[in-house]
Amino acid sequence: MSDEQRDLLERELETLGPLMRDQETFLAQEPDPEFVLTLRVRLTGRPAPRRAPTAHRREHPLRRWMIAGGGLAMLAGVAAALLILLGRPSAPSTHQVAFRVPTPGRDAVLRAYPVFGLGGGPPPPWASDLDLPPGIPFAGSIHFPGGGPSQGPSSAPAFDLQGPHFDVPRLRSLGRALGIRGPVRYHSFNGERFAYVANQSSPFAVQSLAISLVTGKLIYHDTRSTGPGSSFSRITPAAIAGARRWVARLGWPVAEPVFHPVSPNEPAAGSSAIQFGWTGAAPADLAGAVIVMSAAGHVVDARLYPPVARHESVPVRSAVVAWQQVKQGSVPLAVPGLLSQPAQIGRGVLQQTSVLTLLTSGQHGRLYLVPAYHFSGQAAFPSGRRAWYAIVPAGR
Repeated sequence: MSDEQRDLLERELETLGPLMRDQETFLAQEPDPEFVLTLRVRLTGRPAPRRAPTAHRREHPLRRWMIAGGGLAMLAGVAAALLILLGRPSAPSTHQVAFRVPTPGRDAVLRAYPVFGLGGGPPPPWASDLDLPPGIPFAGSIHFPGGGPSQGPSSAPAFDLQGPHFDVPRLRSLGRALGIRGPVRYHSFNGERFAYVANQSSPFAVQSLAISLVTGKLIYHDTRSTGPGSSFSRITPAAIAGARRWVARLGWPVAEPVFHPVSPNEPAAGSSAIQFGWTGAAPADLAGAVIVMSAAGHVVDARLYPPVARHESVPVRSAVVAWQQVKQGSVPLAVPGLLSQPAQIGRGVLQQTSVLTLLTSGQHGRLYLVPAYHFSGQAAFPSGRRAWYAIVPAGR
């Protein structure tokens, strides 16, 4: 690719950000009820249903649909959207506009459960060893004869993350800031499209930066100094400060380090994995950023999710109802350190109940942090006492 072509691609990427943000903002807004009713009548030819009279409520201007510029084309798009689905995922906004919170699936819950048998060679630019697969739930069972939690909160915060517009348009400039000047390439992996740049001097000496075009997740590798006999930095104040500078250099807000994450898998990279929480968000099952540094102070591996765009309070079911699911065995349990086979039966006690957030994918791959209950305690098994925990989505 010539320098002229690279410059053209870079300009296109820079233009892509605002366009993606405007499109996501348009899709996230909720239609005006009167507009929806009128359009449904015109599309279906059926008379409007009679509604009971309600008191007049002053509508906030942010909840109106502003249709301007390209009116007919936009109206056709709205009509198609209404015929398919009236709800759309939210988009980054500084305004507190309500957004639809997705329900975490089983994989989202099990991502914070123990993982066994990880290994392999250096990952490609678009994959990260810091992204762990769903874990394995405990194969046995635990009986809980004692009491349960109190009622708990009636609402909890949910968070909408910024999408790919946050970093995809800056891919070339981010790569140059890290010393990567290769051309922009694309690759599909596990149904997700990535844009990446890479410098490769040998099959085992690669420096790369990849960003998901779906979620905006950033993955960085530098295997030039991680060969046999290499060592990694331990978590020291100097290493944390270096990781902070590296994250801030890429334009991310830097949260406080997380030394005791919910997931037992997060320290899998060893004591060299410096984990940061989510700026402006509640504690989560996964760190917002994980940085691995060499003993020489160089970042050799990193995974960063886009920062939080906005938040809102959502209704949640009571902790008592969620605990009943645990007692009935209808949700997976985790017993770190206890092999999944053979199955064992234990007798447990609930010691702590808390609310955290789960990283969850919504429509079109957009990422959210949604509330969940985290139950934990101790259980006695034939092989000895073990800690256990369970994560139950809290949304109604």
